[in-house]
Amino acid sequence: MRQVCADFETELAEFNGEANHVHLLVNVPPKVAISRLVNSLKASRPD
Repeated sequence: MRQVCADFETELAEFNGEANHVHLLVNVPPKVAISRLVNSLKASRPD
């Protein structure tokens, strides 16, 4: 997940979760489409 955030030039500030869900606090610049970021995060494996 950190790599996906780095690829989108965003900052993963906090991460918490369990086996079936996660909570993320991400600093996202205005140029990033949140839907694309979320879809990429869903497709990634956890760090």
